[in-house]
Amino acid sequence: MNVIARHITAAGSTHGILLDSSDAARLLAPGAGNITTTLSDSIALNNKTTRYAILGGENEATIDADTRSLQTADPGTLFAEPASFNYRLRPDSPAIDKGRFTTGESEIDIDGDPRPGPTTDLGADEFVNAAPTAAIKVATEKPRNGQPVIFDGRASSDREASYGGGIVKYQWSFGDGQTQETTTPAVQHTYAAQGAKVAQLVVVDNFGLASAPASVPVALSDGTPPEVKITKPFRNQTLKLVKVTKKTVKNAAGKKRTTTTRKKLKLAFAGTAKDAAGVANVVLFVEKLAAAPPSKKAKPKPKAKPKTKAKASQAAKPKQCTWLDPKRGLIKRSCSKPYFILAPLAKDGTWAYNVSTKIKQPSAGRYRVIASGVDATGAAGNSATAQDAIVQFTLKK
Repeated sequence: MNVIARHITAAGSTHGILLDSSDAARLLAPGAGNITTTLSDSIALNNKTTRYAILGGENEATIDADTRSLQTADPGTLFAEPASFNYRLRPDSPAIDKGRFTTGESEIDIDGDPRPGPTTDLGADEFVNAAPTAAIKVATEKPRNGQPVIFDGRASSDREASYGGGIVKYQWSFGDGQTQETTTPAVQHTYAAQGAKVAQLVVVDNFGLASAPASVPVALSDGTPPEVKITKPFRNQTLKLVKVTKKTVKNAAGKKRTTTTRKKLKLAFAGTAKDAAGVANVVLFVEKLAAAPPSKKAKPKPKAKPKTKAKASQAAKPKQCTWLDPKRGLIKRSCSKPYFILAPLAKDGTWAYNVSTKIKQPSAGRYRVIASGVDATGAAGNSATAQDAIVQFTLKK
């Protein structure tokens, strides 16, 4: 008996092909019961033959395989998921393009995919790389122009990802004429103008096959913060904490008498704010930078002793700054946690804030005031120049 096998896959059991001529012992005709299998362009792993002697001869059990067939190989290098009985070829299988098409055999594989010929894959499956699938979403909760918008493509997939395939490129088109290619599934992009855009993503697998584009709408609201300027105090202005007034008068006898009046002055801030969408709030941060310089009459302080090495617990403490708390006065706390001061805003776009006289007044020293704002759409920050948005000044006794 001669069996011809072309483009077969025999794997997953103890023996791919098992030839057994033992039943031929019941036959009397010389040479009866010989079995021969001819393999072509196939994968048949762990083949086995058995023989049985009858009378004066021995029945033959023979497997003849051409050089294009595989009989010994690691299934994990050949198939997608052999442990789960998925015997489709891996994209990187050594069986890819190692076979030929023989006239008269089936022109399609077991899945109905064509064998193009003259070069084919070994086994019953002709590997066909499936295109990956792109998926895109906007990961930023409220996209705004002028601020980074994050796009997420992690839901994109490739059928062969777990067995030799996978996505290697993410090609982004942001809908504003700008494009970008990354090897990671997330990207951020900043739009210049507000409005409606449509972003697209195409993914490419490691065999160069691209997906169909996936799209997502992007509704961009106003991201430009208000322009908040500080006009009072002006840059590097020196302000007095106390106004001293002297008045000289004559009494009935003609003698002169001088009286001195000391009046505490209010610390006040003012400026302007504007935004196309309208200004909702103006916020100030006031920080004391340094103490007042010592007077000429003051005795110099003794030199400080060299600092010892700080303990680990002390070194871990955040840097401290001195901020103006509108309810308590100057407070020292973390530099990353300033106190928010809400400045009253007038209809004409001007704003002003006077430090309350009910709190301990700021002491002499160097200060800076930082202005910020929030527009009607929620965009926060300051689009004014740094010299208009941050002003340093000095308080003097």
